[in-house]
Amino acid sequence: MSQRRQLDYHRHQLLEIRDIMNSMKNLAYLETRKLARYLSSQQQAVSMIEQAATDLLHTHPELHPRVEQASTSVILLGSERGFCGDFNEALLKKLDQYTAQTDTGPVTLIAIGGKLQQFVENDSRLILSLRGASVAEEAIDVLNNLMEQLTALQLLHKSDQINILYHAPASNQVIMQSIFPPFVELSQTYKAYAIPASINLAPDTLLKELTHHYLFSLLYEISYASLMAENNQRIDHLQSALRRIDEKTGDLKRKINAVWQEEIIEEIEIILLNTMPASNHRK
Repeated sequence: MSQRRQLDYHRHQLLEIRDIMNSMKNLAYLETRKLARYLSSQQQAVSMIEQAATDLLHTHPELHPRVEQASTSVILLGSERGFCGDFNEALLKKLDQYTAQTDTGPVTLIAIGGKLQQFVENDSRLILSLRGASVAEEAIDVLNNLMEQLTALQLLHKSDQINILYHAPASNQVIMQSIFPPFVELSQTYKAYAIPASINLAPDTLLKELTHHYLFSLLYEISYASLMAENNQRIDHLQSALRRIDEKTGDLKRKINAVWQEEIIEEIEIILLNTMPASNHRK
């Protein structure tokens, strides 16, 4: 195979890869548009539950959740798929900073996301690994599985703390957020109401119901936020790769043209030599 054919074949391969990566980028962009709608609705749901819990705790301060922290479980919400830069590495960097700066006692880890698991599979603190969601519609199965596993591990029946580490799309930062026990921050600024809230259930029963709905709603919100941040990073990562491919294919095109010109010049020289009179050859 001539040099020009080799260069052209390489360029053709890069263009095929570019088409695939551009399709992946477009799919990631469409996913972010969908997630933006889901995330907005979920944030409203979480806000409404927090307001109801605030009213209940202000009326019944005896229900204030207390954290008797003996240990901390951290849920790492990573990526199920790749092509999203240092998405998972950033989580682990933040985790190291958190454990170094905070006196949390013993820490156990729960990893969500196939690509993340590659980084933590040998960590002695890891107690559970779960597959993550690739698209928004898969979040419900992931969260149902997570809640079942948390119940099986009895983490939701202890007074220990459960935090979740995830990427926030708005700030593009890794956030550590406490999710259990719930409503701790809300109850710290309570005030007594002159007129108690009107409720149809016993206060402790209502708080348990609110807790159940709140955990699911909050985890949905965080899952959507993490997926959006992941897809935003995927778009940036793929766009950067596409620029490099465009630069490479541009260089190959120029090389192909240069080789082609050299081949034409060689052909012209051969033709000229073949058309010269025999006497000129002898001279």
